[in-house]
Amino acid sequence: MAKQIKAIKCPQCGSVKNTEIKADLYQCRSCGTDFFIDNDDININHYYHNDRQSSPLNQLLTLKIIGYTTLSFIVVSIVYSIISSLFTSPPSSKTTYSTYKREEVKKEVIKWDIQKICGFVNKDKKSFICVIGNQISDSSSVGNKIPHIGIYDPVDGKQLSMKPIEAAPKLSDVSIRQFENGDMYFIINKTKLFSINPQSFSFSEVSPETYKDLPDMESGFAFIEFVYDNYGDGFKLMTNSGKERYYYPLIRKIYNKDQFDSAITETTSQVETRTAYRFSARSLDFSEEKIQLIKYNYFFLSGFPRDTPRFEWVKDYGGSGIFTDRSPYKKVLLRPWSKERARVISFSDFTPGRLYFSASVLTFDKNNVLIYFKPSMAPDALPQLQLINAENAEIKWTIPWEENVNTVKAVVAENGYLIIGHKHSWLINKSTGETVHSTDFNQL
Repeated sequence: MAKQIKAIKCPQCGSVKNTEIKADLYQCRSCGTDFFIDNDDININHYYHNDRQSSPLNQLLTLKIIGYTTLSFIVVSIVYSIISSLFTSPPSSKTTYSTYKREEVKKEVIKWDIQKICGFVNKDKKSFICVIGNQISDSSSVGNKIPHIGIYDPVDGKQLSMKPIEAAPKLSDVSIRQFENGDMYFIINKTKLFSINPQSFSFSEVSPETYKDLPDMESGFAFIEFVYDNYGDGFKLMTNSGKERYYYPLIRKIYNKDQFDSAITETTSQVETRTAYRFSARSLDFSEEKIQLIKYNYFFLSGFPRDTPRFEWVKDYGGSGIFTDRSPYKKVLLRPWSKERARVISFSDFTPGRLYFSASVLTFDKNNVLIYFKPSMAPDALPQLQLINAENAEIKWTIPWEENVNTVKAVVAENGYLIIGHKHSWLINKSTGETVHSTDFNQL
């Protein structure tokens, strides 16, 4: 067959611009396609590939791009590591300590905001400390002030019990007292009355059912407080019906004002004779008279209202009325009406000749009398605690004492004298006067 001359066109783009690479193999100069030609007919078979992949120049460029990308990644990784190391401390003992300190600062700290401290004894004469106040937390996630009652051992200051007072969400006024039979009460805000079990340290609000059968108490009380210490073991209250009453739980009796005054002087077959000690008051009528420690005997009615005698050198004119300097009088240490009201049988100067200033009897029993006083009128005179033999007035020991007498109370206990200050307690050895243990409740 004769050959015909035909234009060789690129099967990909149709261009006739091409270059023969080798026999029957051409490359299009327009699109770069390689193709070849059959001999018997001009059948054009082609093999197409992208010039950018097959071109040596393009392959070199691709390798460079890959290399630069890899290098950039490595450089960025190194820079990031360097920067991170500058802002992150390497593991060490110093880092561990710093972390611990941060956790310690964040740890919740709870301290006492003390409202009242009281010493008490159980039936075995073992002494304890009762603290009522707010437990204050420095954590914002916890209520700032939570009323609690805590019981502590005065021998070592160990906490024996700690319970919230849920019935009293706020404390503004607190009072505590242990009655002569061992019963113990505390009053919150003069509106809520609670009883404490001295053995188990449990406590509960006194239910209205306790006294609803008493005259005028059916409606409960709107206000309640302890009577003065010298009036005995009772409460003064205002009923919800607006009546002022005196309630003495040990004998389950309630009095109005007139009945209360009469009950102070009454006697019954239950009366017993007791001995007590009390300092005289400074005299206004006879300024030269010394303060005296008086020992007196009186009739005692357990659980009944009573009064404490006031010993003071005064002019007794024998009655009431208007008197002048010329009016006759008797110089007496105890007025007749006060003697009757306090059921006093007899009295005497227990330590004649001794000097006392700013004096107070802290506590006593059949064996000893514990007193607080200043030995002189000097402004810098150091207050003292002194233990005196109750039989013969012999001084057993005297120790310096800086706590203000107005904040000091004391309890006779089997393991010594438990002395309570405003926010401090001391357990004193009976024989030597040495401090066995002291507890600062500001530090708890």
